Amino acid sequence: MPRHVSTLVMLLLLIALPGCASYSHTNKPLAPSSAASAPAPTRATFSVGGERGNPRVLMFLALSGGGSRAAYLSAATMLRLQTLFPDVDLLNEVDVMSSVSGGSITSALYAATRDTELLSPTLADVLPAQLADTPLATRIKVDAQTQTLRCNALLQTEELAALNSQLPGATAELRRLDNLCRQAPLTHLREWEPGTVRHLTSRNYLNRWFGNWFWPTNIARYWFTAYDRSDIMAQTLGDNLYGTRILGANLSLGELNPTRPYLLVNATTAADQDAPGIIAADEYAFGSVFTFTEQDFRDRINSDINSYSLARAVMASSAFPLIFPSQTLQDHRPGALQTYCQDDRQGELRCTDKQYLHVFDGGNSDNLGLKSIKRALFQMEVEGRLTHDRIIVLQIDAFTRPRGASRLVADPRGTVGLLLDANVSDAVDSLLQNNRANLLGEFDTARLRWNDGDCRPETRELPSALCKALSERPSSSLNLSQRLVFYHFGFEDVVTVDPKHAGLKRKLDMIPTSFKLGEGDAQLLDEAVQAVIAPSNPCLQQIRALVLAEAAAPGAVGVARSVCKELEGRRR
Repeated sequence: MPRHVSTLVMLLLLIALPGCASYSHTNKPLAPSSAASAPAPTRATFSVGGERGNPRVLMFLALSGGGSRAAYLSAATMLRLQTLFPDVDLLNEVDVMSSVSGGSITSALYAATRDTELLSPTLADVLPAQLADTPLATRIKVDAQTQTLRCNALLQTEELAALNSQLPGATAELRRLDNLCRQAPLTHLREWEPGTVRHLTSRNYLNRWFGNWFWPTNIARYWFTAYDRSDIMAQTLGDNLYGTRILGANLSLGELNPTRPYLLVNATTAADQDAPGIIAADEYAFGSVFTFTEQDFRDRINSDINSYSLARAVMASSAFPLIFPSQTLQDHRPGALQTYCQDDRQGELRCTDKQYLHVFDGGNSDNLGLKSIKRALFQMEVEGRLTHDRIIVLQIDAFTRPRGASRLVADPRGTVGLLLDANVSDAVDSLLQNNRANLLGEFDTARLRWNDGDCRPETRELPSALCKALSERPSSSLNLSQRLVFYHFGFEDVVTVDPKHAGLKRKLDMIPTSFKLGEGDAQLLDEAVQAVIAPSNPCLQQIRALVLAEAAAPGAVGVARSVCKELEGRRR
């Protein structure tokens, strides 16, 4: 080996050998609370509100798991919602996003980008006359030909009030303009632009991940530290999706666009519940949901959410077992920083002065993202903040029926199956189908329950304080039948809108769960979105009417629920 090469290798090994636990985790402890050091506001929180869009409407967007299939379906649907109706941007009405696995790729991308123009035929027609000879004319640019607006500075409160008084019929559009102007200073974020979004969510990240294995620093870290396959994929996602516009520095969860929806990225708890020194009643069950939010970081590991990498949160949500190891978070709670000893699986006594929380793919606890929406609604209800007269939940679901093993072949393993149990995905999907059906049924009936093990120590999903507040209520469910409208968009809908799409449905079901799309897969997903997320969709028409109305007309929510449930019934 040439001398300079061997020297480089030795230097890398020296860098990479500070200890086996190196690179196992990156989360930082939460600073001691005080008035002067209170945590900065974050969009990664359950302290959600409905300030985006119509303030009387609380809208949630749930993005399911499913690898790049889910990421691209989510992106295509979100882009479609922006321009579906000429008088409302439905994506701009979303207040909270809850996502899992592949859906988290897109929710995080939207949360970490900015808008630079607004399509608004209404304002493009009337604003030029209103802006003439005013200081706003230099800050708001109107393109009459494309009917788009651009804004290069914030609108002052009095300026927005003046526009509202001059254009009383354009309240909703002026809210959108104000939202656009508030993003003007965020020049470090990349743009949410259709071509770029489609490109980023359809890239082959498996190839990029494999290539990153061969960086010299990654080789040394992988073999001599705790740096693993999930860390390399997190690095890959950060480099490609979640970096600043010019320097490419990885974004943290504290650097999200403050005008975007609140972000709930969901993973699954993989740590044991009976660790020494941990009170089981205060812990969450193995297999329960873990969210990358200020609440779970504060209460479960005493850690700072704002400094945590967005890419690592998305990777944890996507760390499918067998392929990617669990992500590790150090437990910084004072009670965890003591010396504990425990027998390992070989019966050997091991002692440590630190404890850790391990998490993996969120799809194993809830592949829809609906459990965290339930938690957010419960929290708002017990705090007296669920005062909205309209609550809308849109579900984008990339679920495909488990294909199982072919009846026509004696050995269904295939090439990959010679090394790995390739049927693990089907096995997990089959176990999750009942959980899916129960969750979808709750939202379909608008009666959200918390007595199904959510608060028992051995199966606990909800925070203990929330469980206590819920236990004091007269009923074990939250009845939102007079306020909540649920729309579930899945691949079955392409056949519902037109039976001739049965062939398209079969092809959609054949798109595997992976960090890449095959040739033509993006086009199939686009066809599904175009067929279902259409102006003629009666459920979306009802949702449009609900978000446009300043106040809900008597019976409007009931009508919308009936229309959307009828679509769901036709699908079944």
